[in-house]
Amino acid sequence: MKKYLISELATERAEGCAERDARYGFSISRGSLNGKKVSSVRVPREYTFTDKQRLLASMAVSEELKQLIPSEIMSSNTPVTVICLGNASLTADSLGPLCAKKIAATRALRLENPNAFRSLGGREITVITPGVSGHTGIEALELLRACKPLLKTELVIAIDSLKAIRRESLSSVIQLSTGGITPGSAIGNSRLKISSEALGIPVISIGAPTAISSGSLICDALMRAGITSMIEPVSEILKNEADFTVSANDLDIDVRRNAEIIAKAINLTLLGFAEA
Repeated sequence: MKKYLISELATERAEGCAERDARYGFSISRGSLNGKKVSSVRVPREYTFTDKQRLLASMAVSEELKQLIPSEIMSSNTPVTVICLGNASLTADSLGPLCAKKIAATRALRLENPNAFRSLGGREITVITPGVSGHTGIEALELLRACKPLLKTELVIAIDSLKAIRRESLSSVIQLSTGGITPGSAIGNSRLKISSEALGIPVISIGAPTAISSGSLICDALMRAGITSMIEPVSEILKNEADFTVSANDLDIDVRRNAEIIAKAINLTLLGFAEA
């Protein structure tokens, strides 16, 4: 049964998250997962229809991001690398590539336009969209390790789509964590984990759930309905049937919305303005 309850959300896994209200009007959960800090901001579609509401959501996410970035990095202009994971050709996996289009990549300005670079705060931000290793043959972690000496990166922010077990979580939660991220883990195709332990520098992951496994939907529905007598027989059926991943019909709208919120939050945090 548990093998079908696959979630990358700490709030769904009940790892000591405490609910509280953010000053921007969005619900915040803060806690820990395996000893790492986790924050989740609930951003339901009905609260982010307008440009102003989406900006407020970005500000809420930015405040959580600031709490996870070490103070010495926040107070300096040390270089930051943002790696946007995922496959732009698949809607449910396109969160990272969509974010990349809206994050201000300032590194090239340092030599090309020093005045503009200084006006943006003088922080080098590099944005990498590695694609998927099945297409490139390169692991995202390998790419970061190779680029780290060149970029002199002191912080990595990794963005990726996540998996949930509850329908109401789909596209309605933005999660931040200091625990890093394992690309492909939610679909059983785990790649090398991008983490502070692997890179020797702080790593913060940001993601939003875009999909649910069919097994998780069935098991969660049975648990909510209290039909405990059906759990074992259904589990046996699921063992012999191919599990598949499902997402909402209008996921494309929500992914674009969350990509905008996350990208603006990163710009606000690192540069002090929202638009790239």
